Amino acid sequence: MRNVVILRLDRRIQMRNIKLTIEYDGTNYCGWQRQARLKSIQAVIEQSLNKLLQQKVKVFGSGRTDAGVHAKGQVANFQAETGLGLENIRNGLNALLPEEIAVREIKEVSPGFNSRYAAKSKVYRYTILRQETRSPFFRNHSLFIPYGLNIEVMKKAASYLEGRHNFSEDLIRSAFAIDHCHLLRWHFQDLGLFLR
Repeated sequence: MRNVVILRLDRRIQMRNIKLTIEYDGTNYCGWQRQARLKSIQAVIEQSLNKLLQQKVKVFGSGRTDAGVHAKGQVANFQAETGLGLENIRNGLNALLPEEIAVREIKEVSPGFNSRYAAKSKVYRYTILRQETRSPFFRNHSLFIPYGLNIEVMKKAASYLEGRHNFSEDLIRSAFAIDHCHLLRWHFQDLGLFLR
């Protein structure tokens, strides 16, 4: 049973822009972006905020993720008229969200802040599970490879991705298409059974 959260107004009601840092396990979601008839992270957060704040709220994410992708620090923001304190919003939202989504941090930001345009970088981590049999515990958080990998060849291949690259001829243009990528650094971390 979840704890009951009692909310109180900490200030007069006004339009505010609030930034969230979110962590989630995206296993059972179609990704970040709201989609008709599919369960997305954005839609679930918006539904919870609508219930908490008793108003229609639209959440803007710093980027999109694909189906099944997890995040440890996805930044998003929303605007709402509320007198609730930030801690009350965070705790109330966490009480309403399913257990695979949590708001780690909350902060009030300037009215012009937009998490999508304010994003300066993104970090992607890919984990490979290297053992003879699959693992039920790591199945949603790693790629299972039951055979040996040539780490030196993988490092050499990754080195070709370093630097700035133009992918504009390889992409179908859309409002969200990124045609340039700048890979600042990469590394392989051998953790015994895991390779990151």
